[in-house]
Amino acid sequence: MVSRCLDWVLSPTLSPFECGALAGAGSLVFTGHSRNGKQAELVGALDESFGAIVGSSPSTPTSVSWRFASGFLFGRAPGHDPTPWNRNDGKFAQCYEGFEDRNPIDAHGVLALIAPRPLLMAAAKNDLCTTVFAVEQSYKAALKAYRLLSAEEHFRTSLRPDKHIGWIQVERYLDWFDIALHRSSCLELERRFPQKMLYYFS
Repeated sequence: MVSRCLDWVLSPTLSPFECGALAGAGSLVFTGHSRNGKQAELVGALDESFGAIVGSSPSTPTSVSWRFASGFLFGRAPGHDPTPWNRNDGKFAQCYEGFEDRNPIDAHGVLALIAPRPLLMAAAKNDLCTTVFAVEQSYKAALKAYRLLSAEEHFRTSLRPDKHIGWIQVERYLDWFDIALHRSSCLELERRFPQKMLYYFS
């Protein structure tokens, strides 16, 4: 895995394959886990020079909407933040406690700003910071933007079987970047990243 990371850092971007451009305007990629996952998705929403993004268990306010968040799961939730490291949302989030539907921007809005560039939302099935149901609700809401831009195949979720730790899927994130920036065949997309949902209800 170390050699693959070094290869990514040291090698130039390769030419696209004939099967079409998966990567958007940029040749840079951004990934991070937990708080850094939030950074990855927020930067992807604001900076088009990043051609592909992986958010690993970022929870609210990027992969999980406020209305599906809970401080009881060590995640951010308006007005309920028992964990001291989550108090940086301030009064903005607290004023929407009980009125999350009135929030001017939510997770799916952030994710939609990344479209049509490739985005992989990674989460753990037993994560104590969020729930798969919440991640899938944000995915379904933001998918409308990808469909509008005819880029539905650029947007996937990836579920791992463990808890909040994310390092066990780093190679998978590199696979996503390889496909997105044409370092491997785009035919690998459906084989390596089939879109599967655990919850088929809203």
